[in-house]
Amino acid sequence: MMRTAAAALALVLALGGCAGLGRPPPPAPAAVEAAIEAGRLREADALLARLRAVRPEDPALAALERARAAAAARLRARAAAAVRAAETRGRWREALAALETAERELPGDPRLKALRARLEKARRAALAVLDCRLREQEAAALAARLPLLERRAALLADELEAQAAPAEARRRLEALRGPLLACARAALARGEDEAAARLLALARAAGAAGPEAEALAARLRARREAAARARAARRETERAARREAAAARAVERARTALAAGRLAEALEAAREARGLAPDDREVRALAGEVEAAARRRADALKREGQRLYATGRVEAALARWREARRLAPDDTELARWVERAERVLARLRRLRPAPPAAP
Repeated sequence: MMRTAAAALALVLALGGCAGLGRPPPPAPAAVEAAIEAGRLREADALLARLRAVRPEDPALAALERARAAAAARLRARAAAAVRAAETRGRWREALAALETAERELPGDPRLKALRARLEKARRAALAVLDCRLREQEAAALAARLPLLERRAALLADELEAQAAPAEARRRLEALRGPLLACARAALARGEDEAAARLLALARAAGAAGPEAEALAARLRARREAAARARAARRETERAARREAAAARAVERARTALAAGRLAEALEAAREARGLAPDDREVRALAGEVEAAARRRADALKREGQRLYATGRVEAALARWREARRLAPDDTELARWVERAERVLARLRRLRPAPPAAP
């Protein structure tokens, strides 16, 4: 009995081996290598994990892991080359197939995710280019049909308004709603706002309503408002340019007159320049210089007029004061002196005897 139990225990230990009871035997390195060479990297990863768990010190592990890394790099390289071929030559199916193969064997690989995003971006760009070319061809075809289509729609609308065969005219006109809206859309895309407005009006006369017609009308209104704003901005720019040019001419006149001693003319030109360009530093400086010179000249004329008035030369004094008033029109004292001198001269003329009559 004891010999039978010992034999059974030895058999169990032999079957379990160093892997323990009930554990499957470790994979052979050759099986792992075959999976790697066949490109079955998920299977190779599973086999490697089992081999690493059972025989962590196996000398073949390092070589197998290097072979697995090289196989993964080849998969990524094939996927990257396929994506480049799709970007340059449009080979989208091959790129998708290579990517799917690599993603199946390397799930969650960040470099493959980046390649997938790059391929999607390139595909969207290619689709956008194709859509643009298609719209250009459609627009060219619509532009070729546009004159006849517009004339036909206008004629049918006139017939409908004149009640000449209204049912038939209405039916034919309604058949033109789609083409009219398409032509209005193409005209808006080309920037032909007036043509788009005419076509949209005809489409509405044909009974076009709903979101598309409203969207086209809203776009047309927005374009017209933007054009009106642009025209207003251009007009304002042109007015500003004209004001700047006029201010420059006034500055030049003021400088010339100031240099020649014509202070009244210089003062008038400087004030004109300041009215045209009130924020210009050069204009303000010139106006200040001219006004200072005008004040000095006006003060000198005032004093000279007072001296002449005191010696009884009222007419000469009045001439000086009038000249000073041209240079200092806001001087209230000077205005009173001019008024007084004019009254004195008027009294003197009344008191002066009349010249004798001719015989």
